[in-house]
Amino acid sequence: MNKQVYLDYHATTPVDPRVLDAMLPYLKDSFGNASSKTHPYGWAAREAVEKARSQVGSLLNASPGEIYFTGGATESNNISLLGAALHAPAERNHIITQSTEHHAVLDPSVNLKRTAGGLRYFIRIQRVSSAPRLLAAPSMNTPSSSASWLPITRSALCSRWMSWAG
Repeated sequence: MNKQVYLDYHATTPVDPRVLDAMLPYLKDSFGNASSKTHPYGWAAREAVEKARSQVGSLLNASPGEIYFTGGATESNNISLLGAALHAPAERNHIITQSTEHHAVLDPSVNLKRTAGGLRYFIRIQRVSSAPRLLAAPSMNTPSSSASWLPITRSALCSRWMSWAG
């Protein structure tokens, strides 16, 4: 038997049957905009989202307020980088990444360099000594546009040092 194997899990992944079972009613019959506060469809959708937020938070030992649902990786990367930059102490103003990183990380990083006063953005690892000023070091180990694995030792070392330097 010649069975194909799907390897592009960067693009999409199969849905766990338990998740599908839980979501199916909201995809077929009980749909609504959870941000709509003026009608029963929105109220029911909001209740379902808050229930899911609590369930995921419980699994991750996090409070429901720490759980954010997004439409995909681009939105998640934007929220993470922009949120970190917005709330970072002034001395943490370096973002270090690599040119092979996905544009969902590169574009907001470049935009932050342009718009956030004092933020510095490096397209490659400069040196570990810049770690005390490090705000973020996003690193994709396997770029979706290539089949190669990238060495992440230096960025991991830099990130680890940052957590020790606190």
